[in-house]
Amino acid sequence: MSLLTELDAFFTDHRQCGDLDAGVDGPIVWIACECGASIARRADVDDALARPTADRPTIQAWTAAASC
Repeated sequence: MSLLTELDAFFTDHRQCGDLDAGVDGPIVWIACECGASIARRADVDDALARPTADRPTIQAWTAAASC
């Protein structure tokens, strides 16, 4: 899934919860919701490289916290 798709999905899921806060810290793009949920994703990792293959394990490119 692309960075934009993941951030858009988070925004869509949490826009009714309350205030959203977002930012960029170096290569990390993040959004946090007032409800406690958050998502952080490295913007410098190519989506194709983040997908596992037989010879390459999954690269942890994003993390997500609790949801509403």
